[in-house]
Amino acid sequence: LPHVLAMRSLALGDVALAQQAQVRASEESYRSASWIPTEILLEHLGYPLEPVETQWLEPYEDVRGRWEAIFTSLVDRSNRPGYLGGS
Repeated sequence: LPHVLAMRSLALGDVALAQQAQVRASEESYRSASWIPTEILLEHLGYPLEPVETQWLEPYEDVRGRWEAIFTSLVDRSNRPGYLGGS
């Protein structure tokens, strides 16, 4: 749920959704590698999570850059005319 809220926040520019995503994500007691996209998206939106100890296989900046490009691409595609309600 936090990831969906964060993606909707990015797509709609709704700060309240980003805040809600951060609160929900912060309630989790354990975050595995599957949380990386959500953590990066929340950081991108200005609502970072408390960091957890992580061993990165490559520079974090590279990972963050790839995920940010994916998020932007998804939002751009969803806004195309005829694509999932885009105008």
